[in-house]
Amino acid sequence: MIKQIAGLLLVSFSLLLFTGCPYNGYRYEMGHFPYDPVNFEAVNSEFDDYNSTAPFIESGRYLYFSSNRNSNGAEFDIVGDNLRIYWDKDEGKLTVDDRPFYMDYSYTDSLFARINSPFNEFGPVSMPYMNYSAYPSTYTDLVVFANDESGNLDLKFAWFEGQGENPASTDGDYFGPDAISFLNTEHNDAYLTFYGPGYFYYDYYAWDPKLITELLFCSDRSGNFDIYKTEKPSGSSLIDFLSQNTAAFVSPVSNLNSPADDKCPYANGELLVFASNRPGGYGGFDIYYCRREGETWSTPLNAGSRINTEYDEYRPILLSHYEFQNDMMIFSSNRPGGKGGYDLYYVGMTKSTYYYLE
Repeated sequence: MIKQIAGLLLVSFSLLLFTGCPYNGYRYEMGHFPYDPVNFEAVNSEFDDYNSTAPFIESGRYLYFSSNRNSNGAEFDIVGDNLRIYWDKDEGKLTVDDRPFYMDYSYTDSLFARINSPFNEFGPVSMPYMNYSAYPSTYTDLVVFANDESGNLDLKFAWFEGQGENPASTDGDYFGPDAISFLNTEHNDAYLTFYGPGYFYYDYYAWDPKLITELLFCSDRSGNFDIYKTEKPSGSSLIDFLSQNTAAFVSPVSNLNSPADDKCPYANGELLVFASNRPGGYGGFDIYYCRREGETWSTPLNAGSRINTEYDEYRPILLSHYEFQNDMMIFSSNRPGGKGGYDLYYVGMTKSTYYYLE
């Protein structure tokens, strides 16, 4: 009898150990971004705020985006604000705001001063990464954007190189802006994004730009906006590649394009999102998505009525983190109910890589 009681106690303890609370005691271990779009009120203004970029999800990152707030509605500049994402594992509550955090991004003041001009700057892509091959290791923030100084949009890039995100982060070197001459034409060329097997925006400690093998962007060189691509040799320096003056073979990604305007591609891992005003949508520009299939992309699908409206949904980006069940998509829209003009919104999307799929 004693042995039977002892056995039952042991079984009960084992069940409690493996089926009770998670090992760390949290009730809501995995975060979840909202099903319906939420206006990012903390960073929006009465002017147009769109074309955002924030490559990684951490407790805090810095959000870069285009806005005409500095000119009271005239030309667009690249501006920034804090992006703080907090998932309460005890309450299962998500908070997204612009509260300050410990990392120092004061170097961006000087970087933006180099990038911004009396003309328009659109579509920034911020790519911060650590270079551990240098001693001491260095921190680089490479920013790609489009500028219309020539009369049409041209792709350009600038970057900061220093000792990292710390109180002395302004003590570094600033470069650019330089034109990405092998992609630019007399037409509009903008919204550069990157793809490579095993490459995705997750954490700059792990991010390796040498994994990039394909550059995608949009251009109206054919008469309307289409999505184009060019190949990059794997293992080569991204900054050296963008700096080259030799011609590159550029081709349209035919299964992504339509007779309408297809713009603003953004790839993160195996998922690509873009904006299009093709027939069959909900009105204006809608957001579409597709997945990588071998050497190309699957047939694009409309993101649906939970995201798209009769108004314009524009320049989506994807942010990923392993502690969230889904990805975060930030996009711009001029739908009613915002602060004015285009506002930034965020919403949950399926995971960007198959490895972390729900």
